Amino acid sequence: MDEPLSALDAKLREEMREEITNLVRELNITTIYVTHDQVEALTMSDRMFVMDHGKILREGTPLAIYEDPQVSFVAAFIGKSNFVKGYYQKDGEDALIKLNENLIIRSVLPKDELEEGQKVSAILRPEKITVAESVENVNRTVRSIFLGDIYETHFQIDGDLVFKVPLDKEYPAGKTFHLMFNKEEVKILVK
Repeated sequence: MDEPLSALDAKLREEMREEITNLVRELNITTIYVTHDQVEALTMSDRMFVMDHGKILREGTPLAIYEDPQVSFVAAFIGKSNFVKGYYQKDGEDALIKLNENLIIRSVLPKDELEEGQKVSAILRPEKITVAESVENVNRTVRSIFLGDIYETHFQIDGDLVFKVPLDKEYPAGKTFHLMFNKEEVKILVK
């Protein structure tokens, strides 16, 4: 199937995604489904292949690809991503991404060997970032967007970055806070 739902409105697309998925399972047939819609790719697939210019960049289950995209193109295509760029340093069993003299993000060591000082980029998924209001509030909200079930809150570190918060936690423009995330959630990308 080559983008069979691309001309449908949002509600009908959702219904047809369910119908196609149920039909494929009921008939127990293998189906190759081409789409540029990440929701379709994530919800309808048992196994995904993310391609760019005819080359397979990543393959695996939707969860594996979402959690560990490995390359920038895949991270940008599958789900929302915050990209940060900095310089790699090894710190014992951890990796550090140094954005500037005062800002360092801790991560797990990447699978690939990297050289000290090598320029790297990493992703932070918006839903993996948590917020604490403390004495050391260092980040400031640029804008907050209501999306129905959550607020998408934009802030500045190295470009415009985003985190998601539940409806009872709006961070209006100008509000300060402290961002936190687990080092396991910071994924250093190889390309």
